[in-house]
Amino acid sequence: MASVEAEFRRACKAQQDFLTWYNHEHHASFAEKMRRYGEMVTESEPWAASYRRISLEFPHLMDRLHALLLPIQVEIDQSD
Repeated sequence: MASVEAEFRRACKAQQDFLTWYNHEHHASFAEKMRRYGEMVTESEPWAASYRRISLEFPHLMDRLHALLLPIQVEIDQSD
């Protein structure tokens, strides 16, 4: 679960960085917006793959996973 936690943190950070940039960069070209969005998605892929694998192979652990990640989500949301 430690690697999943690290992946989740990286995915949240990438999303937060993108949204912060997007909300303050009103004059960026469409291409630049898509490039940065693609970077966020790429950074989030390991987390998405782990989440899918756990949900399919270990569905009985999903409540535990959500409980583990909730404090991280709160921490990240409060750091805005």
